[in-house]
Amino acid sequence: MLEKAKVSFFLASRTITRGNKGITIFTVIVLALIFVQLVLFSSMLAGVTLKFNDLMVDFQTGNVVVEPREEERYIEDASALQKKIESLPIPKKLFVPVHQHIGQASVPVVKAGDEVKKGQLIADSADGRGTPVHSPTSGKVTEIANHSHPVYGKSLCVVIESDGLDQWQEGLLRERNYENLTPAEMVDIVFRNGIVGMGGAAFPTHIKLAPPKDKKIDTLIINAAECEPYLTSDYRTMMEYADDVIRGTFIVMKILGAEKCFIGIENNKPRAIELMKEKCKGTKIEVAELETKYPQGAEKMMIKAILDKEVPSGRWMWVARSRTWEHSRLSRMLLKKIFRSSKG
Repeated sequence: MLEKAKVSFFLASRTITRGNKGITIFTVIVLALIFVQLVLFSSMLAGVTLKFNDLMVDFQTGNVVVEPREEERYIEDASALQKKIESLPIPKKLFVPVHQHIGQASVPVVKAGDEVKKGQLIADSADGRGTPVHSPTSGKVTEIANHSHPVYGKSLCVVIESDGLDQWQEGLLRERNYENLTPAEMVDIVFRNGIVGMGGAAFPTHIKLAPPKDKKIDTLIINAAECEPYLTSDYRTMMEYADDVIRGTFIVMKILGAEKCFIGIENNKPRAIELMKEKCKGTKIEVAELETKYPQGAEKMMIKAILDKEVPSGRWMWVARSRTWEHSRLSRMLLKKIFRSSKG
């Protein structure tokens, strides 16, 4: 190809100059500069093509999706996926924002100097659209003031100095059977325990569990696809707490009155798929193997991939014609645990 370019360059210079030596040198310089620019542009284009050869456009949705390279498609043996979930040590000082969710910030119900226990209410919802906030450990409230917040810039925080004992508030934990509770009672428990979605918006879960009364939910989708490539939180949760995930799914199904459920898992995690299929045998829960691509974890794309139905632009998942409710990145394990042992 380079030889052809050289020949074309020579012929172009001869044609333009028509043998006139007076302008040959100037023309050759101009053509040489153009030739160098074309070579550089071609190299850059090749580099961009190589760099983004994993990208493609889904023309049906208009989304750009990422296709992992073939050698990266099955990554279950990667060290990150084999590393078990660990509990962090209790820090000496905790800055607990009262604005931990989308919507109105909660209102502190403690003051500087108060002793608090783990799980104790320290900020309550102002209007029901937010969620209560609880103490992460036991200790002493040292101040209530504005501090840095990763989303809002600044937020009012309850600052707690840990006593290192990590003691639960007395009378907080108790056993309960969700099968004996009504959906309304279960939604109230979710609200009072401060459960929110684990995505960036931290949407209050009690609101997500209460769709409009005229919208019958017949299908629940559990989003077990990681929101970005190489994340492992959903995978490790399924591998270590599969029973909790399934029990939490049953709780959500009862609250919503859903008759069927799908757990969407990307097909580069065959061990998780195999485990969840085994746990779901004989139930109304079905494991859906999804193509590994980004953003497969986006709720609207997942509904399209599993049910082949589209959520109208600008509409909530629960008002889609599919009457589908997508449980986006919420820890089903937490739901199971708060119904087994938590505040009444």
